[in-house]
Amino acid sequence: MPESIDALSLLFRLIQVGNESTEMEALLDANLQHLLLAFHAESAVIFRAAEGRLRLVHHATVTPDKTRNLRSFTDLPLDDSTFAGRVARSRQTQALDSGQWVQQITAAYPSPSPRAGIGTPLATSKQLIGVLVMTRGPECPFSADEVRLVEMCGAYLALAIEHATLFANERLRIKDLRLLLEMGQVITGSLDLEEVLQSAVMNLPRLVDATDAWIWLIDPATGFLHGAAASSSVHREHFLKIRLAPGTTSLAAAAIAQRGPVRVKDAKSSSAVNQTLNLRYNMKSLVAFPLQLRGEALGAVSIGDTDRERLWSDFELERATVMADQLAVAVANARFFADLKQSYQALARTQAQLVQSERLAALGELAAVVAHEVRNPLGVIFNSMAGLRRLLKPTGEAEALLNMAREEAERLNTIVGDLLDFSRPRSPDLRPHALRDVIAAALHACQAICTTQGVQVSVDIRDLDEPILVDESMLRQGLVNLILNAVQAMTGGGRVTVTARAEPREDQVWLHLDVSDSGPGVPPAVAEKIFQPFFTTRATGSGLGLAVVKSIAEAHLGDVVLQPSRSGATFTLRLPLREVPPEEASELKTAPR
Repeated sequence: MPESIDALSLLFRLIQVGNESTEMEALLDANLQHLLLAFHAESAVIFRAAEGRLRLVHHATVTPDKTRNLRSFTDLPLDDSTFAGRVARSRQTQALDSGQWVQQITAAYPSPSPRAGIGTPLATSKQLIGVLVMTRGPECPFSADEVRLVEMCGAYLALAIEHATLFANERLRIKDLRLLLEMGQVITGSLDLEEVLQSAVMNLPRLVDATDAWIWLIDPATGFLHGAAASSSVHREHFLKIRLAPGTTSLAAAAIAQRGPVRVKDAKSSSAVNQTLNLRYNMKSLVAFPLQLRGEALGAVSIGDTDRERLWSDFELERATVMADQLAVAVANARFFADLKQSYQALARTQAQLVQSERLAALGELAAVVAHEVRNPLGVIFNSMAGLRRLLKPTGEAEALLNMAREEAERLNTIVGDLLDFSRPRSPDLRPHALRDVIAAALHACQAICTTQGVQVSVDIRDLDEPILVDESMLRQGLVNLILNAVQAMTGGGRVTVTARAEPREDQVWLHLDVSDSGPGVPPAVAEKIFQPFFTTRATGSGLGLAVVKSIAEAHLGDVVLQPSRSGATFTLRLPLREVPPEEASELKTAPR
């Protein structure tokens, strides 16, 4: 028989533990240790009541090896088939001597050792929290005074557990609020859609203690669901390529259709889950939430768990729904910002084009006036030099000076011609022409300077024997300018290659004319300005050659671009190929050469 227990001292110690600790694990451990010591017990066990069961949540023993005997008591039915169940159902403290212990425990544990046992319900006025069970040697049954003291300890322990549970729930609520606030700040703090989605998808699993999350968005143009963000780096690349047509089975589509969360405990056998995707992602449980704003569906969020099948609680769904609603607002804001940004960019481009057009128009008018005023004196100069040659028949130094004056006058005349070409933009006179003939005419015009500069020219025309609709003189002029630009870029000779081919582009076939040289190439700083009028890097250039090519391309509804290259430079003139009437094509079809 143990010595008498100081009830007030025991209760004071239990109260002190409750005041010092609000952590459930520490609270239960300290209380059970005090109870073991006060009642000279060998073991003390606390069961919690939940969902019609008694589940062991904490135990303490004097002899550690006794712990193995508790394995059969970790989960008990809350009924009269067990001692703990009878105590819980009766809401009364019960003590058993060794004989009663063996008799009543046999049903749950086949070979119980003789023990004196006592059990007391842990209950408040509102609910049953659980049961406290203690045992000690068979020679020490629990006395009536001890029964009453255990009952008082149980009442206090129930209150302490209830308070600790409230503290734990409050801490969890604060943690959830902090997490929601943190996620909300991140989501609403950015207008970059990709950043918003990736931040949200990484935090969503934390809300419901899951393993994975995905965000789906609806393509406004097609109505397809497409993968927008995934928390798992393993599946991210695959998920971002997914496109689900309307009507395709998926939990995300079901959530959008129902305008509310859809939860699935067994994802691997559910008909609502896209099993083709889940075979890859291997989710055991899934839940999906719609992303909607003012009645408009924007997409959906899916959250999955690879570790266990689970019943998603209403509380978990509520937290995730709050975040999904915030995410929907952030997605709408990001899209609106992106549209606004594109509108401003388009407006800026339009304004820049307008300014450029006005500037070019002014330059064109000025160039026309200057060219007209200069060309008349040039005619006089040419006629005068021709007369001087007839009259004086110069030789030696005088002849050299006249030749020099004529060369400079011809260069000035070329510049005047460029100015006139630039200042007289006109609509192309589209007629069917054989491309080989146009290219041959351009090469003939450049033959003299190519020979003088030691430049070899080659032509490669691929499958373009049918006549094409172009303005022959404009296209020839554009090719001449590109070839001359290539020749002037090379000092000491080199090679120019003209390549013509048909290329599909934007649901139409385009003519691509490449003019490549083996020169030093175009520096990046120069490449940005190379098509601007009057921009040149040569001391003798007018800066209008490539600008004229650009205007010719645009007149044909095409463009000209400088292709990136490791060596040399390649300019590509791109024009849409137009069909030639059959009766005209038959007359102009060029035989392969």
